[in-house]
Amino acid sequence: MRRLILLDRDGTVIVNRHYLADPERVELIPGAADGIRTLNEAGHTVVIVSNQSGVARGLMTVEDVGKVLARMLALLAAGGAHIDRIYTCPELDQTAPCRKPNPGMLEQAAEEFELPLHEAVMIGDDNVDIEAGRRAGCRTVLVRTGYGAEVEASESVRPDAVVEDLVAAADWIAGLDRQQ
Repeated sequence: MRRLILLDRDGTVIVNRHYLADPERVELIPGAADGIRTLNEAGHTVVIVSNQSGVARGLMTVEDVGKVLARMLALLAAGGAHIDRIYTCPELDQTAPCRKPNPGMLEQAAEEFELPLHEAVMIGDDNVDIEAGRRAGCRTVLVRTGYGAEVEASESVRPDAVVEDLVAAADWIAGLDRQQ
C-alpha cells in the first residue's frame, strides 16, 4: 500500500535552528536519511510540511527558505533518500489555513497526490505537527528528536505513537503496512 507520509522539517528531518536562513547551517538529524530512504523503498510518497513564519517576520526571504531546502535535499540525496514534494507556509497569522496546526498543507498534499488522509501518517516533533495530523484525519507519530522529548514529557499531546527518530517511525509504519 502506498501511503502519504507527511514530515515536519525542523526538529524532525534537520536540526532545529530557529529561523534558519543559512544553507551552510543545515544539518540532518542522525538517521533522517535512513528513515526516509526506508519509506521511499516501501513505495510511500514522502513530503515535507513546514511552517516558515520567519518570512512573514522579515527574518528571511522565500529565497532563503529555498536555499535551505535545496541543501537539505542534497544531504538527503547523498544518503540515498528523496522527498517527493515540499509544502511551506510563510504565514504568521494563526488562522491561515496552511499554518500548522491547521491542516491546509496536509490536505493540499493529499489532493495533489490523490492519497487518502485516513491512511496518511504525519510525523513531527511538536504539538502543532500532531494536532495538524489529527485535524486532517491522519495517524500521528511524535519523534523524540527536536522538541519531541519535552513535548512527550508534557503529556499535552496524544499521538498514535512516540518513537526515537525517523528510523523508528519508518519501522512503525512498516508495521502498519504489514497489518493491511
